[in-house]
Amino acid sequence: WAATAFAAGPAVLTTLGAVHALTNLEASRGLPVAVEATVTYFRGRELSLFVEDGDVALFVRAETNAKLMPGDRILVRGKTHESFRPVIYSSDITVLHHGRMPDPLAATYAETIRSALDCRLVKMRGVVRSADLARNAASEQRFVRMDVLTEGGFFQVEVDTDNPSWPKNLLDSEVEIRGVVAGLFDGKMQQTGVRIYAGPPDSVKILLPASSDPWALPTTSMDEVLAGFHTNDDSHRIRVEGTITYYQPASVLVLQEGSKSIRVRTRTETPLNIGDRASVTGFQIGRAHV
Repeated sequence: WAATAFAAGPAVLTTLGAVHALTNLEASRGLPVAVEATVTYFRGRELSLFVEDGDVALFVRAETNAKLMPGDRILVRGKTHESFRPVIYSSDITVLHHGRMPDPLAATYAETIRSALDCRLVKMRGVVRSADLARNAASEQRFVRMDVLTEGGFFQVEVDTDNPSWPKNLLDSEVEIRGVVAGLFDGKMQQTGVRIYAGPPDSVKILLPASSDPWALPTTSMDEVLAGFHTNDDSHRIRVEGTITYYQPASVLVLQEGSKSIRVRTRTETPLNIGDRASVTGFQIGRAHV
């Protein structure tokens, strides 16, 4: 009996909830998966697929030639894999039928930066601060990338259009964006920001146009641009600990804790050595900086 059970292998995971509940260690074992879910976003050339079922959402590395559309109900077969959170690497994707898209959740910056809504379909509001045509170097996929300011911080938005004139009327407009929440990550899969995959241009709704045309502003002398700077900072002080792996007095040090690391800007000239254990307190001033 024991030999038969061993030969049968691990049980197939049949719900997104079962995959979502795994630890990364468990997911790294390549457990078999066969789940039904609804497509919320798909970018084929980057093998990026987001799916939802009920209140659970997941990322799928989609090895498929199928032309998947938001709202498609699909059957995904594959194996689990470790990532920021457990994901699925697909071996086969079957379209069952086209159905209704999930209702997007109204989300805040605080929820998204803490990964509380990772991979979920959401709607967020903010003011467009930048909008540019961008390109994925690996897939050659072209899209518009926007930086949007909302209460609490900035989030990045990718809109699937290669029309360079489309974003020109968005600057300084208040918008509502519908899309899937993902993260921005460093090389150690530590989250450094929030990205929304918004799909086509109609996923961005202008609520309040800019009060003036940004391209009609008077020219500012380059030595006077600082006069236009203004910010409100409500960041909270934090403290981190780790082992020093790099130190340049009055400039920067790097702390490492296990597989995680962080760069710290500092003015201290205190004698410190590589390998010292250090405690740092300060404020985050950028992605993955303290």
